[in-house]
Amino acid sequence: MFQDDQETMRFIAEKSETWKNTVKLETLLHRLNDFSAVYFPGGHGPMFDLVNDAQSQRTAREIYEAGGVVSAVCHGPAALLNVKLSDGSYLLKGSTVTGFTNVEEEQMGLKEHMPYLLEDELKQRSGGLFEMTDPWGSKVVTSADGRIITGQNPGSTAALAAKIHSPPLDCTYLIDIHTLGGRAFTTIDPNTAQTLKAILESDGIPKVFFDVRNDSDALYAHYGIKLAGIKDLQLMELATRAFNKKFVNGLSKCIDKDAGLCG
Repeated sequence: MFQDDQETMRFIAEKSETWKNTVKLETLLHRLNDFSAVYFPGGHGPMFDLVNDAQSQRTAREIYEAGGVVSAVCHGPAALLNVKLSDGSYLLKGSTVTGFTNVEEEQMGLKEHMPYLLEDELKQRSGGLFEMTDPWGSKVVTSADGRIITGQNPGSTAALAAKIHSPPLDCTYLIDIHTLGGRAFTTIDPNTAQTLKAILESDGIPKVFFDVRNDSDALYAHYGIKLAGIKDLQLMELATRAFNKKFVNGLSKCIDKDAGLCG
């Protein structure tokens, strides 16, 4: 299913240390306040174990109550079914949610082997606020407070990842590529376990450029980086301009003249 997914295959090839030497959740429970989000992946496993796992429930509760994001995709929302907040209420009560549907389970031929049907349980726990799209279509649902994010199936993973974010920082990072060279793109951030190259090549992480053409050529020619997930402000301005679309504008004129980009 995932052989044509470039992100998945790249992760398997380049991040083997991450998934071969997984850190145990119990070793992180003492510093959950260091994390701004938790993500429960799919697979049928959560239906059997994480649904009643006290450590997973504690992780979701503490991160959510600290203002963080709780997210899950496919069968992963099973891990959220029995999460209770400090006041005794269920995390999912009154929250829009999605997950692997009954039809998708039936099409997989595994419906009869499940201890329960995730769609049915999510409907009950949320109070009937379960949402879905066509089988195997991408669907991501965000709660009213923006901090419970769920995806319907494997095809929803990239869209879900794009919605998980940390609050913006009150600072700007300048990277000296001339001094660092290739290391600027291959150094791993110890907090996110990502490189700048991985971020630039991820279709699920939106990036904003102005006139990306030259940057794209240079990054590929010098560092082998294939940009993805790019929003080009220059092209956006041209597309939304009401008249005289013969030439593109420079950054200053885009900002000064186009109300759509300034609003």
